[in-house]
Order: sequence, then structure tokens, then C-alpha cells
Amino acid sequence: MPLKHLPLTLFLFVLISLTACSKNNPVKTEPTTLKDEAKSFALDVVKSYISNDTLTFKSYLGDTLYSLEAGDKPIPADSLSVSDLFSRFDYSAYSMSDYLDVYEPIIMDYDAYSKVNPGWLDQFIYWHPDNQDFLFFGSREKQGKQGFMWDDLLGFMVSKRSGHWVLRTL
Repeated sequence: MPLKHLPLTLFLFVLISLTACSKNNPVKTEPTTLKDEAKSFALDVVKSYISNDTLTFKSYLGDTLYSLEAGDKPIPADSLSVSDLFSRFDYSAYSMSDYLDVYEPIIMDYDAYSKVNPGWLDQFIYWHPDNQDFLFFGSREKQGKQGFMWDDLLGFMVSKRSGHWVLRTL
């Protein structure tokens, strides 16, 4: 390419880059921290509820599922009837955009959730969350918005084990 065209080429490259990254066409970025990854995975779980995707949801389950209720016994994931669980709700009239318009999901790392209610973690009999477990709280409604999802579905822990994100609790 002749050098006389270099400034024009550079200008067009910058213009196209800025246009591609405009407010109307934002660049999708990959999660940058483990906490970001945890939130992205948790939102994928919510997306499986909305799209009634039982196969994807089942692929998210760890080998053993624990409860956020202190005395509940763990269950093997393969004993969970995902279709029975999903038969309790129908969110097909909604999208992830609807969910994010209504709810303010948060993800908490161990340091954060262990300080919110320190005695809570000591109550668990069958398992103890650790610094690999992230708590997702997705049922907090935005000011003036009316929730549409079952709250129990929107509180769970996720963890990256053996390089893969899994649901640790239901």
C-alpha cells in the first residue's frame, strides 16, 4: 500500500472501530476476574430457567448438590429430577433482558458473604463453603419493578472446580 494512503486507512480503521464500539453496538467483553466469571455463569443458570433448557441446566450441576439451609442433607446430582423442578415454573413469556430490567443480580465472594452473617457458615453440617464458592443473589428487584421469578431459584452458590463452573447449591 502506498504511504500516501496510510493516513486515510488509519482514519478509516479508527472510525470503524469507534462505530463498532458505539453505545448502540457495544463490544462484548469476556469476564476478567473469577468473580466476573461466576456472575456470568450464574446468569447462564438464570437463562436456562427462562429458556426452559433442562439439558443445559443439568450440565451445570456438580456431582453433589448442597443446600443453603444448614441442616439439609446433600443429594447426588443424578438423583435430581430436573424436569420435575422445571415443571414448577414457566418463564417462556420473558427474556434475559426482561430479567435484567427487573432484577439487580449480585455475586459475592467468600470474603463478602462470610462477613455479612458470620454465624451462617458455621451452621452447615454437611459442607462448608470456601473461597472457591461464590454466592449468587438474583432476586433483588430494582426500585419500582415487579419481580416475576420464583425467589428460591435465584439464590445459589457456584464454584469453579476442575476448571469448570458448577452449581453447588439449589
